[in-house]
Amino acid sequence: SGKLSAAGVRYSLHRMFARERGWHVAGLDPRGEAWNSTAWPPIAALDRAPAEARSRVERAISEEGLSEEEVAALAATIEHFIHADAAERLEAAFNVLGHPRDAPVSAQQAQRALELTLGSYMQGVDLRNASSHTALVMPSRMQAVYPNWPAVVKMIAGLSTESESKAAAAPQRSGGTGAVSTVGRLTDTFGPWQDSECTAMKGRLLQMEEDGTG
Repeated sequence: SGKLSAAGVRYSLHRMFARERGWHVAGLDPRGEAWNSTAWPPIAALDRAPAEARSRVERAISEEGLSEEEVAALAATIEHFIHADAAERLEAAFNVLGHPRDAPVSAQQAQRALELTLGSYMQGVDLRNASSHTALVMPSRMQAVYPNWPAVVKMIAGLSTESESKAAAAPQRSGGTGAVSTVGRLTDTFGPWQDSECTAMKGRLLQMEEDGTG
C-alpha cells in the first residue's frame, strides 16, 4: 500500500527529529522498548490537538498506516506544538521575572528570560506551574546542572542579537517579539549545537590523551 505502519511512523519521526533537531520527543523515543511495537504511543506534544482530531490520526495510523506525505504533515504538526510550548514557557519566564510582555524589553531582560526558559527544560521544571522561588533560584544551579552553561549563555546572546536586529526592522511589532523569535530558533538549534560541543570536547580529550602517551 506504500504506507508506513505505526512502528514505521514512530521510527521515522524519531529519526527525523533526532537528526535534524536533536530532539527526543516524549512518546517517540522507545527508551529500551522494541521499535516493532504495533501500539501507537501517546505523544505528549499532540495533547494540544483537539481530542477528535488526535483520535482520528491515531486510528488512521493503527488501521491503515500513513503515507510519506502524511508523516511529513504529522511531523510539522508536532514541531508546531513544540514551538508553541516553548513560547508559553518563555511567557511564563517573563512573568516570573516581572518583565512586561506588552511593552519593549531590554536586551538584558530578554536574555534572562531566554536563559530561564532553556534552564527550565534542563532542570525539568515547568515554569507555568512552578513557584516564583523555584524559578528564581534555577539560574544559580545551572553551572552544576550543565557545566558548559557559560557557552550556552553566549550562544543565546548570539541568537538574540540576530533576532533583535530583525525585530528592529519592524518597529510596529510589540516588545518581546525578538525573544519569541529567538526561543523558536533556540528550540531548533540547541540539540545540534550541543552535539557539536560534545564532538569538539571529545576531540580535545582524545588529543590530550595522545599528547600524554609515551
